[in-house]
Amino acid sequence: MHIKISIFFIGYIVGCLGADEKEKSDITVNINGKYINITLDDPEVNSIFFSTEIGDECTSDYTYVHSANKSNTFSISLEKEPKKDDIIRIFSVIETKDHVISKTYDFNADGDATKNHVISKTNNFNADWHGTNEPKCILEESDSNSNRGCSGRLIFEENFKDNKLTNWIHAVCSRVHTNFKEFAAFLKNDNNCYIEDEKLHFKATLTGYRLGDNFTLPDCTYTKTDNRVILCGPYKFSISQPLPPMHSAILYNRKMRFKYGRIEIRAKMPIGDWLFPYLMLYPSKMEFETNIAFEPHIRIAYVRGNPHLRDYAHQDIGGNMLFGSVFSQIGDDFHEATVNMPHKSGSHYGDNFHDYTLIRHKDRIIFKVDGATVGTITDKRTIESLEETEYYIVLGLTAGGKLNFNENYVNLEKNFLLTPQAPSIFLESISENQSTWKHPKLVIDHVRVYTTHPDEN
Repeated sequence: MHIKISIFFIGYIVGCLGADEKEKSDITVNINGKYINITLDDPEVNSIFFSTEIGDECTSDYTYVHSANKSNTFSISLEKEPKKDDIIRIFSVIETKDHVISKTYDFNADGDATKNHVISKTNNFNADWHGTNEPKCILEESDSNSNRGCSGRLIFEENFKDNKLTNWIHAVCSRVHTNFKEFAAFLKNDNNCYIEDEKLHFKATLTGYRLGDNFTLPDCTYTKTDNRVILCGPYKFSISQPLPPMHSAILYNRKMRFKYGRIEIRAKMPIGDWLFPYLMLYPSKMEFETNIAFEPHIRIAYVRGNPHLRDYAHQDIGGNMLFGSVFSQIGDDFHEATVNMPHKSGSHYGDNFHDYTLIRHKDRIIFKVDGATVGTITDKRTIESLEETEYYIVLGLTAGGKLNFNENYVNLEKNFLLTPQAPSIFLESISENQSTWKHPKLVIDHVRVYTTHPDEN
C-alpha cells in the first residue's frame, strides 16, 4: 500500500513538470460546470488516481478509487468553473492488472483535446491513448431501471433575475411556542423577504410587541385545526406566553422534488447572535408548517450567527464553523449526524458568499463548500432511514431553536433558551445591543439542482 501511494504522489509531481513521450489508451472527458466526469474505456482497471488544474498551477482537486466501478466513470470537483478557452490539465495514475501508467491530458474548456503528453512509462506498456471532450451520457442515479436520463442534467434553477418568486410559496406561521422553540414568526412581507440586485434576501427584524398586545396571523398557512392557535394565534402577550420577538421569512418549493441529485446554493450567511439560516431539504410527505420538530430532514449547510459560541467541549461552534447534517429516526430515537469544517481563514462564513453543495446518493450524502468536501455521511442506519423519501427545498432565516441550539450540545450562559421567558430575554438583549447583528440577513444568489450518478464525489 505504501509503495502504491508513493507511485501516485510521484506521478502527480511529475505531471506538474510535464514530459513528451507517447502512450495509448482511451478516456472520455465531459466538462459540466465545476465538475469533470472522466470515463475509462479499459475494463481491466484496478485503481485510478486523477487530479486536475486550470492553467499552470497544480491544485488539490483529486479523486482516488482503489477498485474501478461498473461504469468506469469518475467525477472531480474543481474549485472554480472553467471559463471559455481555459486549459484544463488532468493528471492520471492508472493501475491495471499488469501495469501502472502515469499520464497527463490537456483539454480546452470549449474545444478539442490538445496534444497528449506522457508523464512516465512502466513495463514497456504501449497502448494507444487519446482524449476527447465530447459529451457522453452517464445514466443518472435512480431506483428505476427505466426512464433514466443522463446525469449532470440541470433539472431546476432559480437565479432571481426576473425579480419574481413564481416557484416559491411563503410559509406564514409562528414557531415561538411550538416544539421548535424558535424566536420567529414568518411572514409574507417585503420587509423580511425581497429580491435586490438579482439576489434573494431574508431579513430578520425585531418586533415591538408589549404586554397585553394581541398576536394573530390571518394569512397563516398552517391548515390543520390542532395546535392552530400556537402557530397562527390569536393570543395575548403574557409572562408565560410572550409574543414573537422577531419577524422573518421562509420559502419552499414543493413542486420541485427529487430523491438523488446534486443541489448547489450560493449564499451569504447571517451574522448576529442567535440567528440561524435554513438551507434544507424536507421530506415530501411533511409540511414545513408543523409542531412536530423531530421529523427526518437534511440540512445542506448551516452556520450559527454568533461570532463566538462554544460547545461543552469548549470547541468553537460559532460563525467560523460550517455544518451540514441529517436528522433521522433510528428505532424510537431521533439523531442528527453532522459534518463540519472551520473557515480556512478563521473568519465568519457570513463575511462573504460561498458555494454550498449537497450530493445525495443511495449509500452516502456528501457535503461541500466552494468545491471542497466538508464531509460524507455513510452510516447505514441513517441512510436507510431516508431511503424511501423524496425531498423539496426550504430556504429561510430564523433565530434560536431547540434543534438549532441544542442544549445537550451548545454551552449557553444561564441556559436562557430553555426558559419560558426566552423570547422576551432575546428581544431585550438584541434591542439593547443591535451591533451584535452585523448582517441580519441570509442572501442567496442562486439555487441549482442536477441529476447525479453513483460515482460522483
